[in-house]
Amino acid sequence: MSFQAALTNHTPFSAEKFVLMDLDGQEAVLILVTATFEDAGRGFKVAEKQIEPFVEDVYAGDPETSSLLAENDLSLAKPLVDVIVTATAYAPQGKPAGQVPVELRVGDLRKVLRVSGHRIWALRSPSRPAPFMEMPIRYERAYGGTNAASKATFLPNPVGVGFKGVVSRDALQAEIPNIEYPDSLMGGPSDKLRPAGFGPIARWWDPRPKLAGTYDKKYLDSRWPLLPLDFDPRFNQMAPADQQSATLVGGEPARLVNLTRDGLWDFRLPRLEVPVHLVYDDTIEETHPRLDTILIEPDHRRVRLTARLCRTTVRGRRALREIVVGQVSRGWLKSRREHKPYLDLGGTLGSVRPAPPYFR
Repeated sequence: MSFQAALTNHTPFSAEKFVLMDLDGQEAVLILVTATFEDAGRGFKVAEKQIEPFVEDVYAGDPETSSLLAENDLSLAKPLVDVIVTATAYAPQGKPAGQVPVELRVGDLRKVLRVSGHRIWALRSPSRPAPFMEMPIRYERAYGGTNAASKATFLPNPVGVGFKGVVSRDALQAEIPNIEYPDSLMGGPSDKLRPAGFGPIARWWDPRPKLAGTYDKKYLDSRWPLLPLDFDPRFNQMAPADQQSATLVGGEPARLVNLTRDGLWDFRLPRLEVPVHLVYDDTIEETHPRLDTILIEPDHRRVRLTARLCRTTVRGRRALREIVVGQVSRGWLKSRREHKPYLDLGGTLGSVRPAPPYFR
């Protein structure tokens, strides 16, 4: 069974396996490769400290009243590539500014937001923004919120500011969002905006629940505890809709504007080249995990790529015995195919020497 299959990782990245249940109730093994890179000036280098797959959600504070910082990686499938940016907006040239445009470009994705200093209502119009040097780009500072008095919640962003008079939770008690789309600006107290940000959307925030399927009496009687038949795997996409891509594979150019202290960060995404060998009773399958999550952290000049591979184990059929992440020698492959012990004279466990870079 796949839960008994040992995983050996020959790469400098983090690799883990998890055994989950698929839509049909079959056992599925999920293999995650997470690769963390640091900016080396002219390209990236492998970070000394690799970030392991997230196995639980991480919030800025109380999950009911704060934004999601990182979502667990335990999804069997993500049809698109999520691009997430954990960032701060910086005033250009180190001089205080009332408003700062920020921009994200990655391959075919381009997104521009406007970041303003704190504002309040002045005769039902926004006051002039207070100058600022830096501003965290978080959903607490975007349009939305929960009005405790009326028990009304803006489901696309329950932790924001501006919805039904909700003020921000910081000490300045701003009444108007700091972060907006340039074509969706708040001009009056009753305006409704698209929440603006670069971070992940929690599973219970709109529009994700609409993709989770139908949980009615028929489901409870005939389907529970499996996911409903109309479950849409796009539910697993945590990025805002305009930060999801069907084309990114790694290697694309990227640009961040006013999201670093020096104002501009141009780079090219690393492209993973990590083979995975799945050793069954009767065969060895060589495949590659698919990139589906890109986390960019400009304050650390760091990029984290997550690639995913899932295989279902059908009961009574061939068993998955071993999982090897990375390049292996021809001798190791030959020994596995012939079901013979591998004579490991060099103590390499079958890995290739010199070790390949596994990215370009």
